[in-house]
Amino acid sequence: MIHADSGLLGRLRTTWEAALPALKGPHPAAWAPALRRLSDRFNRIEGAPEGDYFDEGNVEPYLAHHGWAQAEALAWIAAERPACFEGKRLVWDLGGGPGVLTLAASVLLPGARFVLTDLRAPALQWAEARLRPLGVDLTTHAQRLPELPSGSPDLVLVGHVLNELPPRNQESLLDALKARLAPGGTLLILEPALLPQTRRLMELRETFLAEPWSIQAPCPCPGPCPMLALAKQWCVAEVPWEPPPWFRSLDAAAGLDRRQLRFAYLLAQRDGPASAPRARIVGLPPPQKGKVQRWACTPAGGEVWEALSRHGEPPWALPRTAEMELPPGLGAPRPQGGNWPLRRWEP
Repeated sequence: MIHADSGLLGRLRTTWEAALPALKGPHPAAWAPALRRLSDRFNRIEGAPEGDYFDEGNVEPYLAHHGWAQAEALAWIAAERPACFEGKRLVWDLGGGPGVLTLAASVLLPGARFVLTDLRAPALQWAEARLRPLGVDLTTHAQRLPELPSGSPDLVLVGHVLNELPPRNQESLLDALKARLAPGGTLLILEPALLPQTRRLMELRETFLAEPWSIQAPCPCPGPCPMLALAKQWCVAEVPWEPPPWFRSLDAAAGLDRRQLRFAYLLAQRDGPASAPRARIVGLPPPQKGKVQRWACTPAGGEVWEALSRHGEPPWALPRTAEMELPPGLGAPRPQGGNWPLRRWEP
């Protein structure tokens, strides 16, 4: 969790309120129903980027709610892997609509130049009118992915976009980005924490397994995603958070309930160092009497960690998304009939 006393969330909130002055007072009455319609649509969107969800009436409620959640997700990822974001000067925000990730990244990288693309002209016009006065060095292009701007970016942000593209275009976009990203450059893909979209991202991560690429997060496993073998499971981040009061108010007015910050992501780097040999909790198996269990992604692959409850709570009995050093006390992996190998912990 990124704590407010770090200053980062405070700077993000100040920036959001500068871009959306209406956040400082009661939100406009039209925002809540617009947000409800947007949320209903996003929960069922399937490869249809066209539409009116970034028209004039939707941009601001989107930025206030969905946009703030993406901004906090970006901040959390940057705090977890700061080296992947240091020194980035040219940033592409692809399919970025009104510039949600551009606005958030401008707080993290105040000296960077930003290129924002989208196929919806009203969203780009809103970004030009609102972000440039805040000091964001911004260029916009009306483009349809996988078409890309010119240049070689240091950082590429693809937020809630990949799921809107047909599979062939998803693959074409990633191939094009691999060819264009500058040496040492970073790619962040951020997706909604929905089952089909997340499992597709888990499949697409395989395109970054070979040199010169390295997956920096969230995956300790250097091979194909082991969680794909677990039917109806998906690897998402679940982060405790405390969004601003205006977010909670808008959330309630729209009949939504974001108690946790949930998102799927992939952070890859060109010519970057391999990530440290750590493990990440990626799921909680169904409860078993007298046992504590976790699904863990490790450098060796997916494993089930198990301890007897009578020994007390083990140090790795952590929430989903928690990352840690490989804990001592785990025995050798034992096969489980084709499932993830089991490791038993003894204090």
